[in-house]
Amino acid sequence: MTDFALGADESWSLLQQMGNTMFAHGYTYLRLVEVPTGKWPCLRGHTMYEVMTAPGLTRQVNSTLLGGAVGYDPRGTRRDMQECQMTARRLFDEGRTDDWVHFSSSQVIPGETLRRATA
Repeated sequence: MTDFALGADESWSLLQQMGNTMFAHGYTYLRLVEVPTGKWPCLRGHTMYEVMTAPGLTRQVNSTLLGGAVGYDPRGTRRDMQECQMTARRLFDEGRTDDWVHFSSSQVIPGETLRRATA
């Protein structure tokens, strides 16, 4: 355990395995990349999210297409989606542009962890 705490080579392998496991189970991640500017009723732009479904496989979608992109089931609870969107907004407002939000737990995952994952 000391080697892991000190950042030995085993920690790199463990992080890579964790990333691989995350994507192997079909997990999806999102982050907010753009919000409209101005004040209502003169807003300009769109609310845009980046969605990652596999290592390095991302696409940008607007807020109306976000549910389909992350695999949200409209028959289920909306609370998971709302929590993810609120967490993504908080990260965006804090300037944490490299962090991702796991759908549907709303857990914040550092971008470095996902970049280390391989398919």
